[in-house]
Amino acid sequence: METGRDATARTPPVPVGGVGVRFSGQGNDYFRIWIADLLCMMLTGGLYWPWLRRRRWLFLDANTWVGAHRLADLQQAPLPGVWPPRWQPLAVGAFIIGLWLFITRSMGIFGWPMLVALFGISGPLWLYTGWRARLGLVGWRGAPLDFQGDLLTACLVWIRMCLPLVPAGLLISALFLDNFRLWLLGRSWTSRYGLTSEVQELIPWMVALSVALAMANWYHAAVHFGLGHVHHPDGVGRSRLHFWPLLRAALVAMVLILPAPFLAIGLVYANWPVLLSLLSIEPPGTLENLSNLAPDADSLFGSLRLDVSVLDGSVLTDGGLCVACRATMVLLMLAGCGLLLMMGWRYFSTRLWNKTWSTFRVGGYAFEGHLAAGRLMATGFFCDVLTLLTLGLYYPYGVVRMARLRRESVRVLSLTEPIEGAVNPPPATPLAVPRPRTHWVLALGLMAAPLVFAVWVALYGRPVLSDMLVRAMPPAFDTALGDATLTRLQREGVQPSRLSIETQKRLREGLQAAVQKSWEPRELPPYRIQFVRGGDVLGPNAVTLPGNLILITDELLGLAARQPDRAAVLVGVLGHEMAHVIHQDPQRILLLASLRKSVKMVLTGQGQDDLLASGADTVLYQGYGANIRQAADAGSIRMLRANGHSPQVMADFLKALEAARFTNPAWMVAAQRVPISLSAQPVDARRLEAFKDISE
Repeated sequence: METGRDATARTPPVPVGGVGVRFSGQGNDYFRIWIADLLCMMLTGGLYWPWLRRRRWLFLDANTWVGAHRLADLQQAPLPGVWPPRWQPLAVGAFIIGLWLFITRSMGIFGWPMLVALFGISGPLWLYTGWRARLGLVGWRGAPLDFQGDLLTACLVWIRMCLPLVPAGLLISALFLDNFRLWLLGRSWTSRYGLTSEVQELIPWMVALSVALAMANWYHAAVHFGLGHVHHPDGVGRSRLHFWPLLRAALVAMVLILPAPFLAIGLVYANWPVLLSLLSIEPPGTLENLSNLAPDADSLFGSLRLDVSVLDGSVLTDGGLCVACRATMVLLMLAGCGLLLMMGWRYFSTRLWNKTWSTFRVGGYAFEGHLAAGRLMATGFFCDVLTLLTLGLYYPYGVVRMARLRRESVRVLSLTEPIEGAVNPPPATPLAVPRPRTHWVLALGLMAAPLVFAVWVALYGRPVLSDMLVRAMPPAFDTALGDATLTRLQREGVQPSRLSIETQKRLREGLQAAVQKSWEPRELPPYRIQFVRGGDVLGPNAVTLPGNLILITDELLGLAARQPDRAAVLVGVLGHEMAHVIHQDPQRILLLASLRKSVKMVLTGQGQDDLLASGADTVLYQGYGANIRQAADAGSIRMLRANGHSPQVMADFLKALEAARFTNPAWMVAAQRVPISLSAQPVDARRLEAFKDISE
């Protein structure tokens, strides 16, 4: 029979009092902190990350109330040596260098070993300094918490955490190589090593089990190491978190977690040419042409293939709208994979949260966790969607909402004495916490912000951006680009003009005099007029190249000579090209088509050689929009009127130019090869009517 003393010792202590945790933080307050931290992260290249975490922790803990006391006192200095955590800034810098070497093409072979080595070596440091820094900022009722773990124990725990990752990584590699058949191996991984079909069918289940084991072991070891070394003035922390409940939660979470990354990898593998076309400086081409880049890739839609003929005739050349539509669908599906992954992770984190708090005790206090998985997953999904729709601007509000949901699910139980403020808090203590708000007005406003910005970019943004880039473009680069474009045409067959030097000089002087009558000197940039023999490359044509270089072919001069007023025709043609020169149209289409390289050149002065290498093709094979063509026609009309000619002359010549192209198939092909040339621009009734209306 047990004695009364033994029975008392084995009986769990009865809570004297309990109180729920309250959170009073507001999204607007954290938004200001987050913006400042984001700016510091950009200025320091990521080295500010440890301080960013500290500011987030301080904000969340200072707005967390247990009874009448905050979880963190902003007036109380942290323990000596807690912040900045030793080695953390150095580890962040090492990871940044490792990532840079990894993504650098020339150092990519050293990037993987360096990242793995950094992860393995710095892991115990992250584990130890992370717990020490996190607990060192928390204090309650004037008693700060302390972390009594050591680095040696952290190394042993780290080894335990990483061991299950080895078989999980091997099985994931087997599943990846078997499904995607990397060309380096020549055949699938399973067939290479002679695995039977029964074993192949078991690999996905083995992957799910191994990843679940690794997740459960990882967090079980980390939580026991951290909470088991918490020191409070009233006692030492103790965690009774068991492994098997975490494993069950991880297995359930695998249903959502595991398919997401493999689906995302499959989408990227099957559609990487389409995704890369979004960054291409040349027209992306049709889906069939892009599929030639990855002939072994499966279609995104399986047997449901897009009919590209439905989307032909778009504003982009060569079916570019088809590529844009497919790329958009792929990006949306990748975002869906990310949301699916986050939902699975949140289910596991909910179980981990409840089990961690319900099995933790420190200094005469116990805890209870009552976080609902469905509510957390729904709230997290709502915040993730708003964050995507607002381009990240809703992220700080999502952090506050999720923190409120998590922290207010915890209840603190006192085993020794009642908690102050648990029943009737003092009126002077600001405990009146508003109920969680959805921020519908702010959320809808942030959702509308990208739409408003997109409309502005579509209507006004591209001209404004092109103006800024053209003004900032170095003149030497502009001249070099024009020479490179002319060299490209000469390699394709454009030859020097057969006109005599005296004839060219006389024509050039006459045209320059006509230009001076049409525009003020301050409106005219330095320009050059050069006569060439177009042959089958240009035919009867005129084209403006970068560097303010105007090319007029001998064939166009011959066609103009057969018109009733040859001089008026040449004036009209030059007026059209001079408008391109004044508006810097060739430079604009280059800078907008290769936007990333252009911004890099303007901001850093680097990348000119890279832009020159592809600039000639970009300029020659891009087309002008309707607004640019109308502005150029307006320049032609202005120059004709200034020199006493009727604009109708230009309309008649455009008809003759189109007829000449139809009579010579080679000239028709030449016009299509250089879309920015005069003969490639459409001659429709609306364009001819504009000349007629203005002439009258």
